[in-house]
Amino acid sequence: MVTDMLQAIFTNMLGVLLFLLIILYHYMAVNDSKKQEGPPFFVKQNLLIRNMLQDKKKR
Repeated sequence: MVTDMLQAIFTNMLGVLLFLLIILYHYMAVNDSKKQEGPPFFVKQNLLIRNMLQDKKKR
């Protein structure tokens, strides 16, 4: 027979396993070499803004 304590242990272990799988998924998604063609979008955007500001200073 399954006791309350055994159910609690099982659900906690299942929760930890799911949490670790989510962390692993995000780690693999971030470090995927196929998708890294250039710098991330926010880096491109910051460079564009920086170039625009430098152009205004030159004028």
